[in-house]
Amino acid sequence: MKASENKNGQELIKHDLDKYIAELTDKYFPEGEIKTFDNHIVLFSTPEFKYEGVAVKKAFNNSASKSLLEKEVETFLKLGKVFDKQEKYKIPELLKYNLLDGVIVMQRLLGLNAVGKVMSNLTQRDNVIKDISGWISVLHSIDSEEKEYKVEDTSIYQRFNSFLEHDLVKSPNDQSLLKVKKLLENWSQKTFVSKFSLLQGDLSPIHFYFEKDGVYSIDFNGGKYGPVEEDIASFVSNSRYHFINATGSEEMSEQINESLIDTYSKDNSLELNKSLPFYVAFFDYMKARIETDESRPKLNKIITSLSE
Repeated sequence: MKASENKNGQELIKHDLDKYIAELTDKYFPEGEIKTFDNHIVLFSTPEFKYEGVAVKKAFNNSASKSLLEKEVETFLKLGKVFDKQEKYKIPELLKYNLLDGVIVMQRLLGLNAVGKVMSNLTQRDNVIKDISGWISVLHSIDSEEKEYKVEDTSIYQRFNSFLEHDLVKSPNDQSLLKVKKLLENWSQKTFVSKFSLLQGDLSPIHFYFEKDGVYSIDFNGGKYGPVEEDIASFVSNSRYHFINATGSEEMSEQINESLIDTYSKDNSLELNKSLPFYVAFFDYMKARIETDESRPKLNKIITSLSE
């Protein structure tokens, strides 16, 4: 078979990414591709390689996309020093990378993600939450320390305020946006003491994979240093989005989020502080900006979070 054919001999589009796989194995077959906001991913099956599949991620031809890919490589290398020692909690192997070309080649994960795992058998939900908390706890052990900070000094506040100002230019009389603006100004003056550590930057149930040899997480181009509440809030917001899409209601997502917060807090002997609603509101706001047709009820939820 040709490298550009799939297992059924069907011709697929020839990718310039093939050459990176060819350096690893002679037998490989493109099986699909994903285009995200930040990059282009091609999935390959590799039946004679040490992994059944390989994923190649290529940055778009712009500096922002290439910068995110470079950050992902940097985070991958840092995570590897810790997760390589773990028996259960893992990251995909980074097989090779070329920053000049803007390419990462990594182990492809073939198991169910956390949403699929829960939906395939609801009795597994508690174990899934326990494993997600376990993986996050390993991550948050990296470069951890307790710090005091003011909300207005955080990058999240700066981004939140910038996007809100932009939206108010377009809709200066929108009462919901004005309410969010007022609440955000109140939050800017608050001070918290939090555990700071390395963060994943986009924790989501669809980024956790349950493989035969352990629990993996992916997508590290948002890797950064910051308060752990930011990561937990990202999971809460993303969990709500994905489980509502899967079930059609908020009930399961709320149960999962409450369980994750409780389990994570116990695992780390840590009480997440009152800044959590601020971070959840930011991630919800980012989604509301994209899904304009559903933005009004989401803005109401954001107002509720910021009012806590």
